[in-house]
Amino acid sequence: MITSFSVENKEAADRAAVVWKAILDKQDAKIELERERVEAAKMEAHAAAMKATNEATQLSLAKMSQESKILMADMEKMGPLARAWHEMYRERISQEVMAARAASASPPAPSTFMSTPTPSPFMSPRHRHRSCLPAPSMFMPPGYRGSCCSDGAAAGRR
Repeated sequence: MITSFSVENKEAADRAAVVWKAILDKQDAKIELERERVEAAKMEAHAAAMKATNEATQLSLAKMSQESKILMADMEKMGPLARAWHEMYRERISQEVMAARAASASPPAPSTFMSTPTPSPFMSPRHRHRSCLPAPSMFMPPGYRGSCCSDGAAAGRR
C-alpha cells in the first residue's frame, strides 16, 4: 500500500509539474507579446518623430529658399557699393558661425586654474617683493601695488 501511495504521489506531482509548466509558459508568452507591443509602439513613435522632423526640415528649407530668392532679387536692385557691403557682411557672419561651430565641436581646454602659480598682473616689473601684496583671493584693482609701495615706504628700494 505504501508503494502504491508513493506511485500515486509521483504521478500527481508529475501532473502538477506539467500544469505549472503550461501556466508559466502561457505567462511567458503573454510577457513576450507585451514586449513586442511595446517595441512596436516605440518604433511607431520613432517613425512619427522622424516624419515630423523631416516635414519641419522641408518647411525650413522651403522658407530658406524663398528668403534666398527675395535676397537675390534685392541684391539685383542694389548698387555696387551696397552689394559689396552686403557680401562682406555675409562673409563675416559665415566666418563667425564657422568659428562658433568649431569652438563648440572642440573639447574644452584643460583647466589650469590654481594648477600653476602665475605672476600677478597688478605687480609692476620693478616690484620685487611679494610681502606687501594681498592674498591672491582678494580683489586687486588695476594699478594696485600693495601697502608698502602705495605709502612710499619702499620707494627707495625700487
